[in-house]
Amino acid sequence: MTDEQIKLILEIISTFAIVAASITAIYGINAWKREYRFKRNSELLEEALVLFYQAEHAIAYLRNSFIFSNDLQDFEFPSELEGEYSKEKYKYTHTIRNRFGEKQDVFSKLYSIELRFRARFGTEPTKAFNDMRGKVKELLFAADRYSMKGLSKDEIIEVQKIIWGGFYKKSKEGDVFGNEVSKIVGGFDKMCRKIIER
Repeated sequence: MTDEQIKLILEIISTFAIVAASITAIYGINAWKREYRFKRNSELLEEALVLFYQAEHAIAYLRNSFIFSNDLQDFEFPSELEGEYSKEKYKYTHTIRNRFGEKQDVFSKLYSIELRFRARFGTEPTKAFNDMRGKVKELLFAADRYSMKGLSKDEIIEVQKIIWGGFYKKSKEGDVFGNEVSKIVGGFDKMCRKIIER
């Protein structure tokens, strides 16, 4: 073997080494990108899921049928509502609205994370956010309606089922509203696990 042949072989080996090192570097960078993206996605999913569970607990807190002294600390029946609302029932409306104010940060964080979630995963997975928002609005609307005068007995019972669910004695179906909230959270949990497994 001549010196030129040895140089040629060494150049070929050197070229293969450079190509192999480049391929390994590209593969490593791509693996790092996938791992980084997976980590960011899983952190967002975990954060959103925690907020859904916190929202479920916050809704249960809002719906607690017991009124404590601190719930009515700043209660003052608005005089402009005297003709349309029952003062006694308005205490419950006031309590639910007060409790909602206490838990507002949970719902605000949940609704704001929806935008990040939508940007990362598209609009289809965000249905649960809209469903949860709808349940909160339904509860607050029911609380407002509860204290209104002129509701029929059936309307009052329907509103009480939303507000107190299982606490309400005449509810044969159990806590339909609470079960719907749990179903939203459970569905979101399953969806998050499917996204992680992709």
